[in-house]
Amino acid sequence: MHKYAIGGLLLCSILISIYTRIIGVTYDLTSLIETDPVRYVHQTQQILEHGRMPDVDTLRAAPLGEKTSILLTLYPYVIATIYRVVKLIGVDFEPFVIILPVLLFALTTIPIYLLTWRIFGHEVALISINILALTPPLLARTYAGFADRDSFVLLLAMWSFFFYVQSHLETGYKQWLHRALSSWAMLCLGLTWQGVGIFAAVVVTVELIKIMVDESYDQRSAGLFVLW
Repeated sequence: MHKYAIGGLLLCSILISIYTRIIGVTYDLTSLIETDPVRYVHQTQQILEHGRMPDVDTLRAAPLGEKTSILLTLYPYVIATIYRVVKLIGVDFEPFVIILPVLLFALTTIPIYLLTWRIFGHEVALISINILALTPPLLARTYAGFADRDSFVLLLAMWSFFFYVQSHLETGYKQWLHRALSSWAMLCLGLTWQGVGIFAAVVVTVELIKIMVDESYDQRSAGLFVLW
């Protein structure tokens, strides 16, 4: 398949994933879906106003609140950092937090495409991202206004898996670099969501299988696993 055709189809797939998630949305805080998105938006506002989250989150464990030191708070800091950048071009906060989950999911299609392409080829990669974009359960969790962590978690997980697979296809310093990028993405995921073990278990399982069945598994391979 010609590279320009692939690029065009990939762009169409990304646009479809965005369009299906913004239908009928109003770009204000009344479009926030469920309670967790409201909490993350509130935490982001606290960071933007005070430079940090308060010591106690009053939207949890009422009436006393919950100490933020025991929470995984990377996500609201990421939202606040991105907003400080886009604010420079005149973007308002409310439409920004409404559309952000959609944009994060659109970015997620890139590592998913690259990962599937390296294993199965361009055609399968294009089919896979379109299936993923239109899967109803995932669509409901990445819709505009659902300012929860789901899109961000999926983005980090897919980049971690892509760099992990890529490290097996490279040699020399590139192999170590890709493995380090994979572990960094998984670390950020761990600072975002307590369920990180679900994704980490995939890599650990693959490595354990390699140890048992791959006769070429050596000290270098073990070192790469330790680095991860």
